[in-house]
Amino acid sequence: MVTLVFGWALVAVGVACICYVAYCSYRNGRQLAQGWSKLKKMQRKEWLARLRHRDFEAFCIEVNNQRAEKKQPPIPVELLQKVRYNLMYTIDED
Repeated sequence: MVTLVFGWALVAVGVACICYVAYCSYRNGRQLAQGWSKLKKMQRKEWLARLRHRDFEAFCIEVNNQRAEKKQPPIPVELLQKVRYNLMYTIDED
């Protein structure tokens, strides 16, 4: 009888451990995905900032493509030209 109770207790502890590991894995995976998302967003913004000074025509195309993905109207090149060297501009922000 004692062996049976001990066996069931051991099974219950094993199941509890497996559930805990699964929960922690899910939580850590979600946090990792959020971290990767933030990193990709920062890399994209840095790439756009560098492209703005290196190849302005490609930058204009890329910004307007990005806005098209978000279903926003394109920004005229004349407006982008005015803010080309402005460090405070937020065209490539969210």
